Amino acid sequence: MCIRDSYSMNQGYKGWYYGSDNGNSFRASVWKPELNAWQGDETYSLIWDNGFHPGSLSKAVRRWVAPSDGQILISGRVIDQNSTCGDGIILSITKDKSLLYSVSDVYKRQVPYPTERKIILGNNNKPSPDVV
Repeated sequence: MCIRDSYSMNQGYKGWYYGSDNGNSFRASVWKPELNAWQGDETYSLIWDNGFHPGSLSKAVRRWVAPSDGQILISGRVIDQNSTCGDGIILSITKDKSLLYSVSDVYKRQVPYPTERKIILGNNNKPSPDVV
């Protein structure tokens, strides 16, 4: 499943949820049709089909809830889409609040950072939320 192909204006479509996190809790974002994006609790906390922008105090989060136990492969690339401003990006992949992967040195780059991770899903045969 490609994240871009699963992008929707509906929370939960194909297991994807859009929100923000200030370090204490995940809060659902609101769909903004005029932006074709999800907006978090801050003006610039946005998620669109192929990117994110954090707020000043919160992270923009795409959360995928696994439908069942199993194994998945996450692959992709990390690019600073606007190298003319900002201070770079941080990408984190977590499962059940455990950090699986992080990269933070993507600053003013238009060169992809390849990443690929195999992840075992599930906990006692129950679906588990995976933040991607």
